[in-house]
Amino acid sequence: MSSLVVDKVSSRSSRSSSARALLVRAWRERWSDVQFGIRLKTILEEGGGEEKRPPGDRVGLAGILLDSALVGPAPNALVVGYLRHCLASGVVSRADTLRSLAGFDRWGRPHCSSALVGLAAEVKEGLGEGAGREDPVEVSVAFLGLLSWLLRLSANSFEALEKDRKAAEGTREAANYRRAIELARSMAETDHTQAMLLVAKSEDKDAWAKVVAGCKAMAEQVRLCQSFAPDPTALKQVRGVTNGDPTNIASVHFFF
Repeated sequence: MSSLVVDKVSSRSSRSSSARALLVRAWRERWSDVQFGIRLKTILEEGGGEEKRPPGDRVGLAGILLDSALVGPAPNALVVGYLRHCLASGVVSRADTLRSLAGFDRWGRPHCSSALVGLAAEVKEGLGEGAGREDPVEVSVAFLGLLSWLLRLSANSFEALEKDRKAAEGTREAANYRRAIELARSMAETDHTQAMLLVAKSEDKDAWAKVVAGCKAMAEQVRLCQSFAPDPTALKQVRGVTNGDPTNIASVHFFF
């Protein structure tokens, strides 16, 4: 490994550590998102223009913020606010945020999952045709990863509900199930998002295979479920997705 590469890796590691330390101080002193952003800029500027990427992506800022926000049973609203500010100001990209979000799999923390569904919905709304200077292919693949994550969240929430429907009525798991499925369906309701899914399917076949597997698993859950009345329409509609057309996800209704 050349000395130049070693220096770059060392620089990124140093700035990542500095960002973590700054976050701890911001949380302790209850800085506003603007205060955090101003101080963060000083750290990120140390990296200069080494890459044509948002400065926060160079140090994995979205992952740092999400890891810190989701350490407990409920999300840290202050830290989630910092991430929203970084997204709005272009310090982190939508693609990197979605990738970091899709790595969350602590399904036993439904309040954290709920916060991520809300954040994902906000990111999705910003993915219009004029959504900044991000690589469209990279964003599309991250978008497909979000769809896969929503299906996994739905499956795990459904499993918790199916175990005890009466006790689960009105719980966070029930809300997460409905919101995740609704967001997944909405991801193919416009020509633009349908095109994104088709691009991602072509670009990342492994990610698409996970979406197909997620749809099949959900269909099987609904079919075998004892606590809910299976929806024949849902089972019919999901065949379009599992047969290879991601745009058909918009017509899937897995509600009970």
